[in-house]
Amino acid sequence: MNGGDLSRSDKEYFEHNEDIDTRDSEDKFIQLVDPKGQMIRKSLNLNRKALVFLPAYAKPHYFNSIVGDETVRQVQVPVVSKTGDI
Repeated sequence: MNGGDLSRSDKEYFEHNEDIDTRDSEDKFIQLVDPKGQMIRKSLNLNRKALVFLPAYAKPHYFNSIVGDETVRQVQVPVVSKTGDI
């Protein structure tokens, strides 16, 4: 993956694919970071904002955070391969 926002083709796929429910997509934010917290990709609706990354949590962790001027419920989940690599 390259860094930054989803590509235009990714956005068009999600906007035009009938198999994906996008009714509430404006309320959902997705952000991928490496183990050091460096941004890999994020959903377009985050614009210039970013979700909180808490490096101390190696297991799923739920918490409230602020995005822009809104309080959001956030989950941080490590994505690992079968060999345990992040």
